Amino acid sequence: MGAAGVDIAEHLKKKYNAPIEQSARSRAAIGARGEELGFRFEIGKRDRVYKTLDAHRLLHWAQPEGRKLALKHALFAAYCTAGPIPSDHDVLGEIAAELGLDAARAR
Repeated sequence: MGAAGVDIAEHLKKKYNAPIEQSARSRAAIGARGEELGFRFEIGKRDRVYKTLDAHRLLHWAQPEGRKLALKHALFAAYCTAGPIPSDHDVLGEIAAELGLDAARAR
């Protein structure tokens, strides 16, 4: 996947071989379930999916710092609610800094 990401509807269609309408219903159901649990998914805020390899690398780095779970929650909230591009190193650095991790090292 390139830096520009891919269209989410096309990605889900290709990945799960499901019609776009079915994917839209599934995303709405996930959003509703999140609301029940106190988590807000901004389903319509993002129309692309992005490579999250560097975000996962950051999680491994945060483990010995004792910040993995907090970082995981922050990354999930950013990706699913706020909508920034999770492969953007500046975004990753900002999220890390909010948790007291070295932002420069996270970038």
